[in-house]
Amino acid sequence: RAEAAAEEAQKQADRSATVNAFLQEMLRSVDPSQAMGREVSVRYALDEAARRIEQGALAQQPEVEAALRLTLGETYAALGLYPVAETHLRAALETQNRVLGAEHRDTLRANRALAGVLRVRGQFAEAETLLRQTAEAQRRVLGADHPARIMRHLAYLTGAGRAVEVFAEGVQFLIVEFRSDHRFK
Repeated sequence: RAEAAAEEAQKQADRSATVNAFLQEMLRSVDPSQAMGREVSVRYALDEAARRIEQGALAQQPEVEAALRLTLGETYAALGLYPVAETHLRAALETQNRVLGAEHRDTLRANRALAGVLRVRGQFAEAETLLRQTAEAQRRVLGADHPARIMRHLAYLTGAGRAVEVFAEGVQFLIVEFRSDHRFK
């Protein structure tokens, strides 16, 4: 058990070192002397980081690549660059599902982020499906002690134009959870 914990700690330290090195390189790219006279912007730095990932800079470390793609996707989304955000979020999600599993917290975070982008882009059916899958996975992973998280997913679905139905589902969910929770018997 201690050996597994030490191995996981080393893995996290290696991951952190790789992310740190990648981010340092990305930040160096916004140095005017490195940018070769081009205007330096957040978008430029993001595009440079994305370019390096696409060229395989992190191909040997899929977890790190997925984590950085998730961050890139969330940042592109925050800038309103939804098509580019979607590309990175889908890539992150595919890798996380393969490497970490569908119920890992990072995978669930990527699901939520992608669903948000899909919702903004008007792809309501796919966003709803993804959020429902995420809510169910979180329910299995977290258990009934975290209904607020699951309710947040259901509330998020209201952006898909189904507020009344989703609200009714949320109320039903809480009733079932509170009935099954020994503290409320």
